[in-house]
Order: sequence, then C-alpha cells, then structure tokens
Amino acid sequence: MEKSAPSDPELLSQWLGQQREAAFHSLVERYANLVHATARRTCGDDAMASEVSQLTFITLARKARSLTTCASLGGWLHTTSVMHAKNLVRKSRREERKRQLMQEAMETGPTHNSENIWKEMRPLLDEALEALSAKDREALILRFYRSLSIREIATTLGIATDAAQKRVERATERLRGKLARRGCQAGGSLEAAMLAGFASDTQAVVPSVSF
Repeated sequence: MEKSAPSDPELLSQWLGQQREAAFHSLVERYANLVHATARRTCGDDAMASEVSQLTFITLARKARSLTTCASLGGWLHTTSVMHAKNLVRKSRREERKRQLMQEAMETGPTHNSENIWKEMRPLLDEALEALSAKDREALILRFYRSLSIREIATTLGIATDAAQKRVERATERLRGKLARRGCQAGGSLEAAMLAGFASDTQAVVPSVSF
C-alpha cells in the first residue's frame, strides 16, 4: 500500500520538533504555486509576486507554532499572501506618489537645490516640528513622510478634503516660519526638500525588534 504524504501539521511538527528543514521545504513546494498565483492576481506583477511569496513563507516560519493545529494551511497561506500583496501594492503606490510629488515640487518651486536645503534643515527639523501643534505636525507627517494624498489624509483624520488641504498648507507655512526663525530659509523648496529628505532617511536599515 502506497504511503500517504505527511499532513501539513505533521510537516510543521517535524520542522519544529526535529529541526528537519526538508519538512518545511515540503510545505513550500506544496503551496508555492498557490501563494505565487494569489499574489500575482493581486499585484499584477511577477517580481512583486515573488517578493510576496518570500514574505508569506517567512511569516509561516515565524508563526509555525501557532499553526500546528490547522488541518490544512492552504486557507491561511492564501489570506496571508493577499495581505502581503496588498501591503506591497500600497507601498509601491506610495513610493510612486512620492516620486511624483517630488517632481512636481521641483518643477514648480525655485531652483534652489533641495538636497542642500535638506542638509541645512535636517538638524532643525524635529525641533521645528515639535514646536507646531499636534494637528499640524500630524498633517505634515502624513503628507511628506507617508506621502498620502490629500484625500487619504482627509480619510485618516476624519475631516473634509478641503479642510485637509488647508491644514497641510497652513502647517507647511508654519513649519517654514519655524525653520526661518532658526536660521534656515527653505522658501519654496521646503516641500521638495522634505520629500527627498524623508525618503533618504527612511532608506536606512531599521533594526529588528523582538518582543
């Protein structure tokens, strides 16, 4: 009689209890096509789908102990791959929006080099931001750090789109004034400098945090 293939929980238990890498590889082989196809449908891009697949199986490895009672991992892997795919799509859109905002700011603003402005304002920025009201500070973080659109900012803050637009514009002007009083004349290059600067700073590797 032909021996049946190990079940998903059996493979997880073998990997966790006996440190059998082959058991985890068997799970990956069993569900790789499902995960990649799911991610591909959500992302519409093979390269992004491959990244989602890696993230999904990394998540499986991290949460394996809580999944040993699942009779089948297919549903969980499907849900997890959709989650990672949506997150990656949102990240890609934010990065594209940030590039567009930077381009628009550079085209409509003065020719002053935004990188030089950022170098000048960088040591002053956090103090200037803290000098703003909480509402103004949050609006600027959403706009320039998270690169949200005005509509998205309005939704996040629970206010009208017009109100969000005015809040961002008002907060930007107030920040410009705070920086000027600290000796940094950002002028019309402030928006481009903040977009470029935040993007540059966030490229640094964030240390992993364990709980």
